Amino acid sequence: MRRYAFICALVLVFLRFSYLPETFTYFTGRNTYVLYIFGPLALIGVVAFGGLKRTLRYTPGKLWLGFLVCMVLAVPFSSWRGGSFLLVETYLRTDFIMLLVTAGLAASWGECRYLMYVIALAALFNLATTRLLMVPTLDSDRLFLQSKGMISDPNDLAAHLLLVLPFLLFVILRKRTHLALRLVLIAAMIYGMFLILRTGSRGGLVAFVVTLGFLLVFSPTRQKVAIGIAASVIFVFVVSLLPGPTWSRLKSFSEGQETSTVAIESAESRKYLLKKSIELTFKRPFFGVGPGQFQNYEGLEAIAEHRRGNWHATHNTYTQISSECGIPALIFFLAAMVSTFGTLRKIRKKALVMKNKEIVTAASCITVGLTGYVAASLFLANGYRFQFLAISGLVIAIWRIVSRTQTGPHVDSTSAERPDEGPEFGTLGVEGKHG
Repeated sequence: MRRYAFICALVLVFLRFSYLPETFTYFTGRNTYVLYIFGPLALIGVVAFGGLKRTLRYTPGKLWLGFLVCMVLAVPFSSWRGGSFLLVETYLRTDFIMLLVTAGLAASWGECRYLMYVIALAALFNLATTRLLMVPTLDSDRLFLQSKGMISDPNDLAAHLLLVLPFLLFVILRKRTHLALRLVLIAAMIYGMFLILRTGSRGGLVAFVVTLGFLLVFSPTRQKVAIGIAASVIFVFVVSLLPGPTWSRLKSFSEGQETSTVAIESAESRKYLLKKSIELTFKRPFFGVGPGQFQNYEGLEAIAEHRRGNWHATHNTYTQISSECGIPALIFFLAAMVSTFGTLRKIRKKALVMKNKEIVTAASCITVGLTGYVAASLFLANGYRFQFLAISGLVIAIWRIVSRTQTGPHVDSTSAERPDEGPEFGTLGVEGKHG
């Protein structure tokens, strides 16, 4: 029964990362409610097979729970309690469960690998749907999608691709990947990099550069030169394919002759929203203006002061949380992210001792994707998105399995590994009596 629950978790992860339900709704005009089929079944499996205990046993899980508690406590103090209650209820029902199903149901490294495969498959689907749904305007400085969903905005699309493309890299670097598939995935990654820049998202460009810098700084010395050369060649190639208006926008971090009026107004709006979110953070430091209420609070305050309001989200995940839920919520959020990165570092160190190159590669790829997403979130209001939770849950699952594995050869008879996976990965089974 646990395996059936895990299969439901795999389907749920694919549906969320691929945004397949949104795409289907766009083409058919109907909501399939498919998430309400696989989500509850996976959650029942989490509860029935001890997934809650396994998730909350580790620091990232406890910190995400602390963040959720801060959100709940902020509701009674919200400037619009009804709106905040609805957001928190939706977050708990559709987003927080992603932490539980990824952390609580994967019981072996093989199952963690399946989770990574599913996210990689979702990345391919993202690339295909972006190609299918992009507005055909070659002279535009930005890439827009015809659908109205969570990644139809160019900035959100760039951030999401930064997170999921490294999962394709994991499949590319795996020894068992067929050469033909490897070449296809390399082409898909290059196309994904092109799409990130084609969005015209300056925040996406900054996050892209941060990701490349991370690779260069933290890669082994013998790989730095290869990564640097490959990154430079790919970057030049991708930039050469960009329309002129897009490249001009990406360079428009300050006013100049080539800077469009829209780009200047966007930058000024973001500066104002950042200042306002910081101001509200210190004005209401403990519970904020209410989850999801920054844009309403700012707009109504502007009307009361007889000026024009902006009526937009903060465009900064971290000041979004501090201004809407309070500084304690921001502390829990940042601590959860730091703890997730720390756990990835521990996974890599333990895997090196175990001489398991596949897990080392997995930890490195997750770190790269999460680095890009965290950097991009400096320019987006992503505080209540499922991506942070799902990736943290995957990291918890991998660490739980790796930390309980002896460095010597050992095969657990209850392991979910298939026999043809070979002895290199056979040491990673389920938790046994400790699970």
